[in-house]
Amino acid sequence: MSTQSDADVLHAWLVAENLFPSSVRPPSADAQARTSELASISETAKDVLRSRGVQLLAVNEVERKIIVFLRRARPGKKQLSLLPHEVGESEIEYRQGVAKGIGSEPPQARGKPFYVVQQAGVDHYACGSSISLGNCRDAGTLGALVKDPDGVLYGLTNNHITGGCNYAPKQMPILAPGVLDVTPLGFDPTTLGYHERSIPLSTGIPGTADVSNNLDAAIFKIRDEATVTSLQGAWYDTPNHISDIEPDMEVEKVGRTTGHTTGVVIAQAHGPLGIKYAVQGVDYEFSGDVYFDPVFIIQGKAQVFSDHGDSGSLITAVKDGVRHAVGILIGGARGQGVDYTFVLPIRSVLDKLGVSLVSGHNI
Repeated sequence: MSTQSDADVLHAWLVAENLFPSSVRPPSADAQARTSELASISETAKDVLRSRGVQLLAVNEVERKIIVFLRRARPGKKQLSLLPHEVGESEIEYRQGVAKGIGSEPPQARGKPFYVVQQAGVDHYACGSSISLGNCRDAGTLGALVKDPDGVLYGLTNNHITGGCNYAPKQMPILAPGVLDVTPLGFDPTTLGYHERSIPLSTGIPGTADVSNNLDAAIFKIRDEATVTSLQGAWYDTPNHISDIEPDMEVEKVGRTTGHTTGVVIAQAHGPLGIKYAVQGVDYEFSGDVYFDPVFIIQGKAQVFSDHGDSGSLITAVKDGVRHAVGILIGGARGQGVDYTFVLPIRSVLDKLGVSLVSGHNI
């Protein structure tokens, strides 16, 4: 049996015991048939899980591990001993982790959340830098430069950064740095490009709403190709190789808030993951739960991997000495002294937008 199927069993048992909602992903008949494996779990243990609030299950097939994320703090040693610690051939681990809402806590204004690379006396605005929709007091990250089959150059980031959560009109200016980061004696704001299109976001739970195409991504047409570079800050070039993201993969990113950070993919969310959006613009409001599947979860190595304002960052990994793009950052969760980052596979985003990554531009 796979860890995924063992997670199906734990999920079915949690649903049967009213410890986890069934509306998002109803348990399969096969998983329900195996819940007898957890029949010996005491009522006291169930009360512990009920009081802590199960938020999310995640799977690491490499380590044969299921991670249970809880709303409240991880139980103490005595309570923890009462909980199930394995199902099938998979270990169960408990952590606190509550998803951060998109728009609920705007990023803090910063003086220099951008990277400018000078070449032959010309300034080039780098990926990993601050951007925003021209009429929104916000700031996110320019993830990468991409091009369509006709060779037109675009910037790639999240829909909730430059797409106005479906509401940005085509040709709306995209500013660099983002409006929130415009400061006296800072980098003069400029129109980096113009909104082109977004992958639409749909709210509602799976089964009731069609969430199969949800990908938080948007592109904007670069105004002047001479003003941008494909470099990710001052660290490395955007790769043109693509790989699938997977548990235990060591990854990196360059973002507007936390800069260059490293982390490890600890798991994949078990089934659709809902993130609460509450985004307000000048003449629009977008709110509700948006579900994504698949979603991968990253934990920083010796530091926070991301924070508010890093949304849109390109996630990369080095395999056999070659850098590959693997994901795009959309949000995160917070636990007991640990922050987690939510990432979507970059391959799906590029395929849906019909674009490819650009390397070697103005470097």
